[in-house]
Amino acid sequence: MKYIIYIYILVFSYSGYDFFDWGFSYFFDL
Repeated sequence: MKYIIYIYILVFSYSGYDFFDWGFSYFFDL
C-alpha cells in the first residue's frame, strides 16, 4: 500500500498540486 502513497505524492508534486491541502482531505476521506 505504501507504493500507492509514494506514487500519489510523486504525481501531485510533479503536477504542482498542494499535497498537504488536497492530499490529506483525500486520504481522510478513504
